[in-house]
Amino acid sequence: MTPATLTVTFDGQGLPTAAIPTVTMTSPAGDTIALDFNNLTQLNGDYVPQFMGDGARAGRVSTVDIDKAGTLWAVYDNGARQPLYQVPVADVVNPGGLVPQDGNTYTLGIDSGTMTLSNGNSGTAGSVAGYALEQSNVDIAEELVSLIETQRAYSSNATLVRTADEMVDETTRLKR
Repeated sequence: MTPATLTVTFDGQGLPTAAIPTVTMTSPAGDTIALDFNNLTQLNGDYVPQFMGDGARAGRVSTVDIDKAGTLWAVYDNGARQPLYQVPVADVVNPGGLVPQDGNTYTLGIDSGTMTLSNGNSGTAGSVAGYALEQSNVDIAEELVSLIETQRAYSSNATLVRTADEMVDETTRLKR
């Protein structure tokens, strides 16, 4: 198959000087394509490309933020925001069956059931609270009572040790 050529001449207004015939092509599969060049115009004058940007100026990460869904966002100094990571929220059938570990963490136990991970603020998993401090899970009154009891026990034991030490000293003096 040889390529066909079509020559079009334009006037000073950028319009064709003669009618342009419709060009019909047939593909090897038998499909017919018709190209109509009758609305073809030529740019009259110098062509100066113009570029229009649709982005933002370069920026640096100024802070990070986390939303209720658990998405960690990088916030740039040019106002742009970009998601970095999705923090999953775990949900178990029986939270009371979790096994406590060091550092206020838990692992799955036999009684906890299966764990499912999901995005925060969706379903039954709850939401993520960014920049929130965990409230203490310690009963202050109970801890103070325990501290006073321990202090009194120490004081009593210290008195017993002092008394026993004095008795040993007195026994040693009597022996001389």
